[in-house]
Amino acid sequence: MMRTKNSFTVLFLVVTSFLLASCSSTQQTTQSKSETKDSLYVFDKVPVDTTKPVILPKETNPTVEKQEIPTPYYLVQIGAFTTQGRAQEFVDQTKSLLNQKVNISLNHDNNLYVVRLAQIFSSHDQAEQEKDNLRQQEAFKDAWVVTVSQ
Repeated sequence: MMRTKNSFTVLFLVVTSFLLASCSSTQQTTQSKSETKDSLYVFDKVPVDTTKPVILPKETNPTVEKQEIPTPYYLVQIGAFTTQGRAQEFVDQTKSLLNQKVNISLNHDNNLYVVRLAQIFSSHDQAEQEKDNLRQQEAFKDAWVVTVSQ
C-alpha cells in the first residue's frame, strides 16, 4: 500500500512538472506583443479610424488621369490596412521600390484602406504580369489583381 502511494506521488510530481514547464512566461508573451505592435501588417487589429479623409473632386485630384476606362478593368492591389495612416506609412516605406503612382482609397465593403497601383489595365493578363513582376520584391509578395466592373 505504501508503495502504491509513493507511485502516485511520483506520477503526480512528474505530470505537474511537465505542465509547469510547458507554460510560457509573461515576459515572453509581453515581448511578442511589443514586437507585433512595431511591425507593419497587411491586416492589423487596431481601433476603427474615426478621421474623415479629404476626397478631392476628380478635376482637382492629381492622381486621377482623364482617360477612357474600359469595363471591366483591372487594378493591382499591393496592400490593405485598417487605417489611412498605416496605408500611407506603407506607401512611404515602399515608394523607392515602385516606379509608378499608387492610390489609397477606402473600400467600403470591408472598411479597409486599400493601396493600389494608379495604372488601370484593360486586360487581366496585363494586370497579372504586373502583379507577378511586383511579387518578385518581398514588400509586394501579397499583391493581387482586382477586377472592377462598374
